[in-house]
Amino acid sequence: MKKLVLAALFSGMMMATCHAAVIHPNGFTLSPATGFLAPSTTMQFWDSNSLIVGEKDGRILKVSLTGDSSSTLLLLSAAGGDSYGLLGIALDPDFDANPYLYAYYTYAATPGGDAVEQRLSRFTWNGTAFTTEQVLDTIEMRPNAMNLGGKITFGPPNVPAADQKLFLVIGDRDDHQLQATNVTTGTLPDGAGTVIRINRDGTTPTGADRGPFYDVPGANASLQKTYAYGIRNSFGLAFDPVSNALWDTENSETVYDEVNRLDPGTNSGWARLMGPSTEADSVQSGNGFADLETFNGAGTYSEPEFSWKTEPSVAPTAITFYPSSAFGNAYTNDCFVASFTGNIYHFHVNSARTGFDLHGQLSDLVYEDGEDSSEILFGSGFGIITDMLVGPDGTLYVLPIAGPVMKIEKNHTAVSSDWSLYK
Repeated sequence: MKKLVLAALFSGMMMATCHAAVIHPNGFTLSPATGFLAPSTTMQFWDSNSLIVGEKDGRILKVSLTGDSSSTLLLLSAAGGDSYGLLGIALDPDFDANPYLYAYYTYAATPGGDAVEQRLSRFTWNGTAFTTEQVLDTIEMRPNAMNLGGKITFGPPNVPAADQKLFLVIGDRDDHQLQATNVTTGTLPDGAGTVIRINRDGTTPTGADRGPFYDVPGANASLQKTYAYGIRNSFGLAFDPVSNALWDTENSETVYDEVNRLDPGTNSGWARLMGPSTEADSVQSGNGFADLETFNGAGTYSEPEFSWKTEPSVAPTAITFYPSSAFGNAYTNDCFVASFTGNIYHFHVNSARTGFDLHGQLSDLVYEDGEDSSEILFGSGFGIITDMLVGPDGTLYVLPIAGPVMKIEKNHTAVSSDWSLYK
């Protein structure tokens, strides 16, 4: 069942719209920010008046927020079908000095054809379009594989742009024999089931910048650029602007979808564990906690910060933090998580920035069917949400796969003018 849900996430066949979308707390306005878009999977701010939106078929558009105009900046040769296509984009954090766009997609020899490989590439802005593809990394395609991940981000945010690294989350691509997904006798790391961390030119950080597994005896090139592992699949990756910590969302095979804080060297537990290790049914294979791969002690298992134990699955997608006062102090620096099921969840981050501060039935950090979710349910009815961003004016922008981009704003509140927080 879960595989069908995830296939539909990037399929053009299930086109849920957000005509019935609502925001549950009082005092918020919801309105379209753009016209209709084709199946869309990712977006970035170009400037305060326009977005770059990546469509599943490989088209990358510049879309105006002040009208219905759009222009094509790049068309990738992306594979068609199921969860393939364009999966993630990011602009260089110092774009004026380094005019690059980064894209993660399933490459096909002809547009819409069979997938050849998962590809992370860099393109150069020439003033009117992105050109000159430089392939930075590739991941082998398994036949008919899903679970490809794909979100890209740069960070940490509170360091100079020149010192920020590129982070890409890659799913396990349905390969159940990986050391990186806790099969200790499995195949060597090749990127699948991990978050990788690289320099903007695709090289592996070395010296003082080296990653947590760089010095593991016998580490191959893939392990040396690994930042975290034990990940089945993810559609969300974001930095906490206060702590500089990286967070993700993770999709399980059955139950216990997760939100996780990923410190350097984190083992998220898949395929041995999904959900809190204290729950008997969190064990997915083998002996659970006892069978985890540590890569010679460099990896450390971390419990999820929140889990959904539901049928059908919630399937969390985008994650973002809200570094603005535009929604009021009750939301500043908190975490928002979107889902396949069309919901947006709001989590209050604890003072230590290590997890969520929840109460009542959710104080155990697990939501189960039948429990009251009103403490975290911020919005619903959006259809399949594939991305979510905070704008320079404190507006929360939501991208349903079928469009249009929606914006959420607080009624009668001042807005933040610190654009640097969002770049």
